[in-house]
Amino acid sequence: MIRVLLAEDEPHAMDKLRELVLAQSDLRIVAECSDGLQALQAVAAKQPDLLFLDIELPGLNGIDLVKSLKRSRTPYIVVTTAYSEHAVWAFDENVVDYLLKPYDQTRFQHALHRVRLAMHNSGSAALPQQPGGSVSWYAADMLKLKVGTRIKFIAATKVRYIRAQGDFVLVNTLDQEFRVRERIKNIEDACNTGYFVRVHRSALLNINYIREMKARLHGDYEITMQDGTMFRSSASYREAVRAMARRT
Repeated sequence: MIRVLLAEDEPHAMDKLRELVLAQSDLRIVAECSDGLQALQAVAAKQPDLLFLDIELPGLNGIDLVKSLKRSRTPYIVVTTAYSEHAVWAFDENVVDYLLKPYDQTRFQHALHRVRLAMHNSGSAALPQQPGGSVSWYAADMLKLKVGTRIKFIAATKVRYIRAQGDFVLVNTLDQEFRVRERIKNIEDACNTGYFVRVHRSALLNINYIREMKARLHGDYEITMQDGTMFRSSASYREAVRAMARRT
């Protein structure tokens, strides 16, 4: 069971967040706080595994609250805010995700997926995963990719498809194409949006750039992207592709 603390001063936003959390069978709310000082005290007293943190809190804002936390017992943090300008700070603090208000259930589910993945990778429900790897989510709808000695910040909406090539992946965007030494599964896990679909063990597609889909034998598809690149779905990802076909 994941112990959750909610820090939110807007009643409507708190009601929405509470409803989303209570709908998850593996989450349990241990405290709700409407100001920063109260939240800081509740973190120490309740020792939650996960903190949903609004930035603009009275008494002590979210940024100062995080700075005041004891690093030996820092919970996983998902920032909830209406302001995107705090994203750089959130990244530097290794915040798990950054929910821009107003967010919906799908976006909330993606944030939870990242939290659960981080907990699974660290083997602990209390200590956050340390920074590392060549790919991570950076702010709202942005991917941070390490390419050699450079770091690229790519808008997820511009990524057309990602194709595995041995120990590398080929990232194709509207503006450029480059290779990253990374597993495609790690990029799939990092993609927070609902418009990427894995169609094959070596292919991750942005459904917004699919031109057409042609049904083949056994329920698989031949998929043509807007730039003419073609992919074939495989049996392992058949259900995901079918679900995508129903909503596109």
